[in-house]
Amino acid sequence: MGAERRRDSSWEPPWIIATIYAFWQLLGRFVVFPFLFRVSVAGVERVPEEGSIIVASNHFTQFDPILTGSYVRRYLTFMAKREVVESRTVGWLCRAWGVLPVSRDGMDLPAVRQMLRILRSGQAMMMYPEGTRSRDGKLREPQPGAAYAAMKLGTPVIPVSIWGTEAFSWRRRLTKGRMPVNLRVGEPLDLGRRPGRIPDDELQAAGETIMRAIAANLPPSYRGPYG
Repeated sequence: MGAERRRDSSWEPPWIIATIYAFWQLLGRFVVFPFLFRVSVAGVERVPEEGSIIVASNHFTQFDPILTGSYVRRYLTFMAKREVVESRTVGWLCRAWGVLPVSRDGMDLPAVRQMLRILRSGQAMMMYPEGTRSRDGKLREPQPGAAYAAMKLGTPVIPVSIWGTEAFSWRRRLTKGRMPVNLRVGEPLDLGRRPGRIPDDELQAAGETIMRAIAANLPPSYRGPYG
């Protein structure tokens, strides 16, 4: 009975979602982003080919999730606020990519359980430790979500740093050509494993560790409080 429950708790993306995701990866990597930007990528070999990981990145623009998904060669389950996933504009894309909707009104326990289920199944999650997009192009202090997921299961965190997408506009693209965009993957972080209740100060310290790792590969002007 226990083995049956373990099998039932495993998770992998539906084949149609995985197929659409793989198509968009190739389209982004070889068509969309080379047309829009001069993309410089380094460190992607640090992303393990298998096993549970959390890819944790800064978030300056709406390009960032698709950029990361295109160049990190794993299927990544993204999280986004429910209003975005259900919107008429980009909701279809979120659903096609298998984005996990999250309510921002308090703790969304079903979303947390699904996130942990995905990680226990050896899959990869994409998370933004700051919890939202930075409007001024500087890092913000972390929310506890990414640190909680990493420490709860002892999941490695792969820090990703992106800059340059915030300078994009169609006018600049047409008048000045492709803008430089950079994606850097840092060394994996081991934050330890705490299966029980995790004290707030430990979550905060772990979140700060993630943010410092992201900041380390950003130019100083983007680092905010981590500069």
